[in-house]
Amino acid sequence: MDLKWDEINILQTLHPPDKDYGFMKVDEPKTPYSYGVEEDDTRTVDPLTLAASIQKGTETPAKVFEDPDSPEVENLTEEELERRRVFELRRKEHYNEFEMVRRMRERMKNNPPEDEEDIDEGNEDLGAEEN
Repeated sequence: MDLKWDEINILQTLHPPDKDYGFMKVDEPKTPYSYGVEEDDTRTVDPLTLAASIQKGTETPAKVFEDPDSPEVENLTEEELERRRVFELRRKEHYNEFEMVRRMRERMKNNPPEDEEDIDEGNEDLGAEEN
């Protein structure tokens, strides 16, 4: 059996002369570009004013070195300082995963769970101790 292609029929079907294949020509004006306006740069800066502003900038500490989240410690009351200390202590305990894993291993060595119910009870005990 010999296979013969009708190439002219394929070209007429798939590539008709009036088909545009979805391409569309968009006629838009070119984007305007404004070239730099030439000005007479005759502005001058008074050297004394410049020196004063530089001096002022070096006297004040840069904002980069300040911690925006922490209020100044001098302005806090004793109660606020205590609350902050307790918060930082609790946060430190909460994120100390190494210590938590060590305690769990100790607990597992001392009294290994016998079945799944003991494991569930052990997890409930852990939640109660952390609060």
